[in-house]
Amino acid sequence: MTGWRERLDVRTVVMVIVLDSVTFLLVYWLAFPAFSRVLDALNTTTAQGVQYTTEAVRLCVVGLLAARSLRRRRGLLSRGAAVPSIAVGAVVALVLGLAAGIASRALLGVGNPSALAYLAAIVEGMVFPVFGLLFVTPGPAEKPVLVGRSTRVGPVS
Repeated sequence: MTGWRERLDVRTVVMVIVLDSVTFLLVYWLAFPAFSRVLDALNTTTAQGVQYTTEAVRLCVVGLLAARSLRRRRGLLSRGAAVPSIAVGAVVALVLGLAAGIASRALLGVGNPSALAYLAAIVEGMVFPVFGLLFVTPGPAEKPVLVGRSTRVGPVS
């Protein structure tokens, strides 16, 4: 039986963290401000629903891309093989995101959201990246791993 350290792929963990951060910036700094007039015209419940749905789709795409990369590089015997790497990356990205959000609200003097909003963010941040695994079928690695082999083409002298 292998331990969790053997099943953890550091590259996938880093990929989840980076993709989470980049897509967050793209969605909340570029896309939402561009649609601010439309979102302001919606009632509060609908606007929150749009935000939660966008967040769920964004996090599923992050998990999908990370799992797809893992399968391409190492192969997936089962979807469960990718869960530890994606879950650890999601938790680290969530902690970094929440810390950045709390720090920015403190610096700007803006009030903090309710505990229910934090709870929803925690559930979304930990669950939806793992849901991205459902869109990746298990299978062998797609490109050969050339560890310890020469990558030269042609006859060896």
